Amino acid sequence: MLGALSLPAMAERDKNRARQLVLVNQCHLDLQVAVLYSPAPDVWRKAGWYTMASGEYIMPYKGDTKVRHRDNARLVVAANKKGDTDIIIKNRKEAHEFEYKGERLKGMFVLRVLRGPYVESYITC
Repeated sequence: MLGALSLPAMAERDKNRARQLVLVNQCHLDLQVAVLYSPAPDVWRKAGWYTMASGEYIMPYKGDTKVRHRDNARLVVAANKKGDTDIIIKNRKEAHEFEYKGERLKGMFVLRVLRGPYVESYITC
C-alpha cells in the first residue's frame, strides 16, 4: 500500500528508537487527525490537525520537524470527519484523552507497524 515506504519485512524493534511516523487513512471518509506521540523516553508531544483524504498516507511534520515516534511507546490518534467535531476513530481496546490547542480530545491507542526507518499507523473508522 505504501509503495516505496514499505519494506519486505518488519524492522527490528528497539524500545527507544524513534522512527518517522506515517499515518494511513483507511477510513472511507476524509479526516482531520491529531496525534499524541513520544520521540524520546519520558517526552510526549502533540501535533495536528492533518487533513487526510480517504486512502491517503502522510508523513506528518510539526513545524519544520518530522514527527518521530518511539518503538516502545503507545501512539494516540484522534480523528474526526473533515468539517465535523465528533471524534469517529474506532478502536476496540482503549481510549485516551489529551488536550490539543485548548480542545479536549478523545483519542485511541492505535496499532503500529515498524518498517525500516518508519512507524506506520493505520486509521480506521
